[in-house]
Amino acid sequence: AFIFQQITDNNLDFLKEKIENDLEEYFPNVSIINLEVNAFEDTNTINTKLEYSVNQTNIVDTVEMNFE
Repeated sequence: AFIFQQITDNNLDFLKEKIENDLEEYFPNVSIINLEVNAFEDTNTINTKLEYSVNQTNIVDTVEMNFE
């Protein structure tokens, strides 16, 4: 849904909120430790970095994705 939209602060905030809400809805056992959504307008790239834990386990991990 975000592929053809301009990179703006509002869109980045909306994307971050969407990720948080979807994780809560579809993965209720996952807790977000830190979520960063960064834009690089010169390369038209968005980078997301999610640090999370899985509840009632010792699993803590980080996922980083670039969207170009």
